[in-house]
Amino acid sequence: MSRRTVGILLLLGASVALGIAIGERFFRLFVHTVPPMAMSGFSQSAAHGAYLTYGLLLGVLMCAWSLLAVLLSRFFRNAEPKPRPRVQP
Repeated sequence: MSRRTVGILLLLGASVALGIAIGERFFRLFVHTVPPMAMSGFSQSAAHGAYLTYGLLLGVLMCAWSLLAVLLSRFFRNAEPKPRPRVQP
């Protein structure tokens, strides 16, 4: 595997893990704020699946956004490095 492929896979893995952690965190906040008598076991399970799915999609979106930024960064680089002014001590 090339270094670029390993980097992309690491970025994808870290982004998805962060997205799922965010989804889990918001599900815990949801469970904490909704009274237990207002929610059945099925609706709690469905909400958990929805939050994890949204977290997974958020992770993929963060990865795509990062890759887009890396790919577009080559268009904003200077062609020639500007010489630095010498500082006289």
